[in-house]
Amino acid sequence: MDLKRTVLLIEDDQESHHNLVHLLSKHFSNVLSAYDGHEGWRLYRNHRPDIILSDIQMPHSDGLELIQKIRTIDEECFIAVLSAHSDQHRLMRAVSLKLDAYILKPITLQKLNSLYQKIGAHRQNLHRQLCSLAPNTTYDFLSKTATKGGVRVSLANREISLLELLIEHRGDAVSYTMIEYALCDTQETTPNAIKILISHLRKKLGITIISIPKVGYFLP
Repeated sequence: MDLKRTVLLIEDDQESHHNLVHLLSKHFSNVLSAYDGHEGWRLYRNHRPDIILSDIQMPHSDGLELIQKIRTIDEECFIAVLSAHSDQHRLMRAVSLKLDAYILKPITLQKLNSLYQKIGAHRQNLHRQLCSLAPNTTYDFLSKTATKGGVRVSLANREISLLELLIEHRGDAVSYTMIEYALCDTQETTPNAIKILISHLRKKLGITIISIPKVGYFLP
């Protein structure tokens, strides 16, 4: 587990609350906790945690209502529901909120280990989907869009193909042969044509792409 990630636990049962905080603290350095939805919402707004574990039935605010508020502004946060209920109505509501896990009580070590695996997979998926290229510059593999300073950057199809190839092999040299294969279409793919595409990516995105003479290119 990544100890630098922040977890918010929202659980009104004192014994379960205490036990979960103790167990989560073994895997995460920053564990926030609340006993009801109002306090959970306040902590979320102040700290924007990476992971939220929430009960459903709590004083002052239904857990699913709280999650619905969070999902309107945050689609990337990992959210798991902890519940003693498994009725169809709650499950259907949970699905509509794009929950990452639905865990029935009692919470066992086996269930927690499964949860940790899902959290790890969730982060890997985010990294594969959204890639940071430079300060304030990102590329989204899912939508195939680049953003610089919060503004979408227009990229041609061949520029997208080349950029994705460089990202997938980030830290390693990408040879001219690899680039030619990735860009095999009706257009000419000469070293000079590749050089022009690289120049466009550098200018449009403000990123560093290192040229390796007689070999190819390298995205640090």
